[in-house]
Amino acid sequence: MKKARMLGSCSHCAPVPTRRLSILGIALGVVLLAAVSGSQWLLRPRAEARGGAPGKASDLRQRTEELIGYSKTVALSPEQERVKAEALASIKAPCGDRNSLAVRCCPCNLGKSIVGLANHLIAREGAGAPRVREAVLEWIRRTNPSGYSGAACDRKRCDQPFRKDGCGGMTNARLVF
Repeated sequence: MKKARMLGSCSHCAPVPTRRLSILGIALGVVLLAAVSGSQWLLRPRAEARGGAPGKASDLRQRTEELIGYSKTVALSPEQERVKAEALASIKAPCGDRNSLAVRCCPCNLGKSIVGLANHLIAREGAGAPRVREAVLEWIRRTNPSGYSGAACDRKRCDQPFRKDGCGGMTNARLVF
């Protein structure tokens, strides 16, 4: 006569009650979700900027629009502005490397997305300068995996897409991808 197997058991293991698996599964899911959610915000653009499946450019566009929105809506205190300045001062502006990101030459869409990222991390996540610097450098790599020449402004590439060494446009209404 065959013995009926319980869900979650095999012929070599003792049966595990279904309810225990459900509770364990839920608990594991909650722990994983909590662990991943903090980094999800930064990880989301990684695949978007590195090519991959069709439609990823639209995801990068959406993420850029979100970050530009933060540049306008997330206000920083004077102390938070100092954290941002410290984080961005050591990074040359990808579109005009005669300036650091702390002193950009113009309000291009690339620059606004970087400011929005920094504002969000500092104001809403309590990030310090090292974390902001790291996230900004990663965002720059994601927007143009081939790298920036640092001369987009000088070469009149303001209305070129990020991936073509451009600024992505100069206004929110005209985001170039």
